[in-house]
Amino acid sequence: MDKAILNLITILIAGTGVIGSLITYEPQELNATYLDFNPFAYKKSEIEKVLRRAFVYLALFGLAIQAYPFFVTGLPDQKHTLTFYLSFFVIGAAVMAGLGLGIRRLCMVHARKSRFPELRNRMREMYESSLFIMENDGWRADQLQVKDQLNNPEMCRNANFESADSRITTLQKAFDIPDVPGDRKAKIAILKRIFE
Repeated sequence: MDKAILNLITILIAGTGVIGSLITYEPQELNATYLDFNPFAYKKSEIEKVLRRAFVYLALFGLAIQAYPFFVTGLPDQKHTLTFYLSFFVIGAAVMAGLGLGIRRLCMVHARKSRFPELRNRMREMYESSLFIMENDGWRADQLQVKDQLNNPEMCRNANFESADSRITTLQKAFDIPDVPGDRKAKIAILKRIFE
C-alpha cells in the first residue's frame, strides 16, 4: 500500500458517506393534510435519521483512514502506474456504490423496525374504526343502533365503506404493505397481524 492508494480509498469512502447523507425519502402523502398525526412525515423522519447516521459514520471512517499516515511512517508516495490507480479508483467506486446501496437497504430495515411501534400506537384508532365498519356490514358504531331510522341508509353504508377503504389504503402505505386489489377482508386480515 502507498499514500496514493490510501488517499483514493478515503476519497471513495468519504464521498460515499457524503452522497449517502444527502439521500432523502419523500412519500407523496407527506404533503397531505392530517388533523393530528401525519404517519408519512413520521416515517420520513425516522428513515432519514437512520440513513443520515449510517452515512455520517461511513464518512467519519473515511476521514479516520485519511489520518492514518500521520501515525505511520515509511509509506511510499506512489509505487504503481497511473493505469493501476485509475483502475483501482473505478473498481473502488463500484464497490462503494454497492456498499452504499447495501447500507441503505439495512438502514431501511432498521428504520422500519424502529418506527413500527409508534405508528401502530398512533394509528390504532384508524384501524379499529375501519375494522368495525368492515365487520358490521358498513355501519359505524354511532350508526349501528339507528341504521333503520336514517334517511338514506345505503348511501351511508357506501360512504362508510369508502371512508374505511381510504383509511385502509393509508394504513397499508404507512406500514409498507402491498395493495391487495379489491378484497377488503384480505386487507383487514393483513392489518390484523400488525395491530393484534
